[in-house]
Amino acid sequence: MISVIVPVYDVGKYLSKCLDSLLAQTWRNLEIIVVDDGSPDGSWDIMQDYAARRMWKLAKRIQKRT
Repeated sequence: MISVIVPVYDVGKYLSKCLDSLLAQTWRNLEIIVVDDGSPDGSWDIMQDYAARRMWKLAKRIQKRT
């Protein structure tokens, strides 16, 4: 198995293209881990859309900035 970790913060503009590219890979034994650190740009909404269509699990952690 190959695991691909995609860190997400303020990349909503590029996230769909990134995920589509990963999903288009021919290697089937692939794990995609997308980590959103509280991005304020709508990245979480894009991730939720992909999760709903593909039955993915999502987890979000928001850290308070001081």
